[in-house]
Amino acid sequence: MPVNEYEHLLVRNYYTDGGDMRDYNSLRVYNDRTESVTVLTAEVAGKWAVGYQLFFANGRHAERLPNLEYGYCRSEREALLWFLGYCKMWKQYFTADTMQAIEHKMHDLAQSSLFT
Repeated sequence: MPVNEYEHLLVRNYYTDGGDMRDYNSLRVYNDRTESVTVLTAEVAGKWAVGYQLFFANGRHAERLPNLEYGYCRSEREALLWFLGYCKMWKQYFTADTMQAIEHKMHDLAQSSLFT
């Protein structure tokens, strides 16, 4: 089974009463006429939750508002890296162009920590 190289960034505390967060930031990682990847992030009490909007080339889609139910990250950057690493685990479901955009964004986010 594939492994998320950023799995260590997710704190696995499960909140059953967290609920969906409707005030969130969105980062469009890739968008064309066949496929789209948008990562949603929201902060609550210093914890960053992740959601997503995915539209696949085969016509399927998946979406989820940010929620603390499955865990949280300590920063927005870590939340983005964790989710993009998760997408990379399932690369067989994405087009090559989408995977290239995901890997490029992961590289940008990882490199940004060296200079900030």
